[in-house]
Amino acid sequence: MGNKTILIIAQNKGRGSGIVVKQQASYLTSQNHKVIVMYPDNQCSETEPININIRLHTNIIPVHEYLPTEKNQKPVHSMSDKEAFEYITDYENALEEAVKQHSPNLIIAHHANISTVAACKIARKYDIPYIVFIHGTGVEPRFGKLFNTKYDDAVWAKIKEAVEFSNGIIVTTKYVLQKLVKPMFDLEKKPVLVQPLSIDLTEKGYNPLNTVKEVPSVDKEGKVKKIHKLPKEYVVCPSGSLTEAKGFPNIIKAAPHFLDIVPLFITGDGPLRTKYEKLIEQDPQLKNKIHILGYISPKFKAGLINGALLSIFAPNKYEHYGIAITESLGGGTPVVAYHGGGVDSIITKDLGILTERTPNDLGKSIRGLLQDNDKLNRMSKKARLASEKRFNVEILGPQFESFLLNIINEEVKRKL
Repeated sequence: MGNKTILIIAQNKGRGSGIVVKQQASYLTSQNHKVIVMYPDNQCSETEPININIRLHTNIIPVHEYLPTEKNQKPVHSMSDKEAFEYITDYENALEEAVKQHSPNLIIAHHANISTVAACKIARKYDIPYIVFIHGTGVEPRFGKLFNTKYDDAVWAKIKEAVEFSNGIIVTTKYVLQKLVKPMFDLEKKPVLVQPLSIDLTEKGYNPLNTVKEVPSVDKEGKVKKIHKLPKEYVVCPSGSLTEAKGFPNIIKAAPHFLDIVPLFITGDGPLRTKYEKLIEQDPQLKNKIHILGYISPKFKAGLINGALLSIFAPNKYEHYGIAITESLGGGTPVVAYHGGGVDSIITKDLGILTERTPNDLGKSIRGLLQDNDKLNRMSKKARLASEKRFNVEILGPQFESFLLNIINEEVKRKL
């Protein structure tokens, strides 16, 4: 069938979802496919893949997350139908222009949200197959369990139609498929690919041999506040967002169980950072033993995780995947986390410990593992081996490409 032109449209540049978009575009480009990536505020200047900025009618960017991380973001589930449809028009106009210019063989729409609504309309108009990569955070608000608002019914009807009309679905875990997607959408016999995210397992990425001796702590503007010299032994919480939903307070509450053994380094930023920095500074049990680093560069993050004895995760919400968990395994770093959600399909008993969802159980489990060096070392070795078998791009990339090409081929047959 030859090389194809694949257009990837995302609702925003995202964090976790942004990593997925980059991974997909990078692999497809490496296989000599022409790739177009588009989302609002796309400032990437690389020539491959082709990057397109979606121009919006306001400076507010629609997000699929229930909790925006920046002032210029607004979650779609809180919008009226009129407001959401105005944004949909922006995505449609940009997408139609790109389709006319590049004639893609397939469209990948990230997020079961308004970006997918736009993809559905343009794909149907130009008779192009499209698939949807469903990120669970875009679907959860409709359940109404963790949120104060739901999608406007008219907006949700459009999203539902767009997902159900698609030519295929991609999700990262069986949890997302079984607990979030299938209850919300009628997939009939639609092709579904359940595929974890690949991670950089090279000597410069997540690899036990790639560590750093010091790491910077940064403020909200990204300015370095302090350089931390890393001790020989420590534990890490690569949190990302310091929020209630991500369980930041749970980590602080669990920490006294093990801080007499090793210090804790936490990455990420968010609304709770200032409050807990003051709390840590005023508490003799925590001071100089818990270090909040802010957002750090991929180089330092990889080195920090690789050098840690273990990684900790305790979100209040069920995580759909948790890319930092797979990054930890790549670094040979065992994981101790709350059970539930996508993490249960990643962490088996030989790769870490899944605890009851309380800080007390979490803290005790961390302490117990830190005191069992033989078990910790066995888990470390198996974590690395598991990542090589399960998260290697050499395995996942061809599976992803094959899924896309099969859908394109089926569409070609349909048109004959």
